[in-house]
Amino acid sequence: MANDSDLLKGKHFCIRPFTQLSTFNDGRFRLCCSALEDERISRTSFTDLKDLWNSNQLISIREKLLNDEPIPECKNCYSQEGRGGISDRIQSNQELSDYEVESLIRGIKNENLAEPPVVLDIRVGNLCHLRCQSCYPSLSNLVSKDVKEIFNNDRKGVVSVDNGHRLGSGVNIDELKPLLSTAQKLKVIGGEPMLNSFTHEVLDQMMTGEISQNIEFHIHTNLMKWDQNFCEKLERFAKTRLCMSVDAFGDLNSYIRYPSQWNHISKNLEAYLSFFNTKKNVNLAISPVIQIFNLFHIHQLIDYILELEIKYSTSVSLDFIYLTDPSYYSPYILPLAIKEEAREEFDRYYNQLNSDVQQRLNGLKEFYESLSRQKENVAELKKFKEVTNIYDSHRELRVLDFVPWLGTI
Repeated sequence: MANDSDLLKGKHFCIRPFTQLSTFNDGRFRLCCSALEDERISRTSFTDLKDLWNSNQLISIREKLLNDEPIPECKNCYSQEGRGGISDRIQSNQELSDYEVESLIRGIKNENLAEPPVVLDIRVGNLCHLRCQSCYPSLSNLVSKDVKEIFNNDRKGVVSVDNGHRLGSGVNIDELKPLLSTAQKLKVIGGEPMLNSFTHEVLDQMMTGEISQNIEFHIHTNLMKWDQNFCEKLERFAKTRLCMSVDAFGDLNSYIRYPSQWNHISKNLEAYLSFFNTKKNVNLAISPVIQIFNLFHIHQLIDYILELEIKYSTSVSLDFIYLTDPSYYSPYILPLAIKEEAREEFDRYYNQLNSDVQQRLNGLKEFYESLSRQKENVAELKKFKEVTNIYDSHRELRVLDFVPWLGTI
């Protein structure tokens, strides 16, 4: 076993399998949202979530990680680190809460490696308003429908789920109840959670007793819906984090996050900022997915958020997500000259910012610096063009109207 003091700095160790239980839509299971699914660990093999968490399969994975051994489910993080990027694994190990550290220490000390999870990452189904190109069928029922109907069920290796129909959570409230009583954080993600009745069932359950006063609640939204009653429930938690998915400013966001309209998204965004700007227990975050489409345009969104912070006298966390899958949307596949130009343009933008804003963007800066460490991938770039052209033809749109520089590749 690696020395405890060096554990978090290991090449393969990750805190998440020790502290976080993550479900996936339709009752499937992953070690975390970045991990590949392990076909050996099927929900159907276990009576409930607690049984799964205490399983020999998961304990075996934890033992390997304690010895800093690689596990195949974590391939995505290892690949990102190999390019010089900061993976979810590294971020998780660096941004530990006190209760996660305490849970890890208890598990090692007691040698059971199955302390109750202190973080619950629950997927509530794939019901969604949007048909984002880079999204997966398991995360949006409309994306699943598009893959089936537009791509004849094969979007360059991506297939629809359940024949294009909706997926449920696969989790029931009764098996979640005992875990809620010991958890410190609950993350709820869709699809769009606000559309899903299970989200409201979970919220109502936590409103009973003192659960809401003892748990940190995280929820993601695509900003297609404004619900004041829902917001009033959120402010009753000890701490809430509302993560809002926006990938660009203006019409480019509407293109990426089709068929949303920017005036509707910006109106709802400002409604949330206005409602929560005086609520000290609620943290607001914007989670842009960095991809080919917004590589040269992300500064416009950052400027917009900075302006809103001034307008509403509040602060908004910037939680950038770096797209790696489907790989043909990743900026890493672009020609080196394009990636160098993107890095130089971002550097010019970064250098004119004040030091406080720069600090908030240091992770994004590291991402741009890492782009040139990977060679152009001609095959993946060809897939990107083919898929984009098919979507454009079906939607009667033209990507060059939103991202003109793509005409150079």
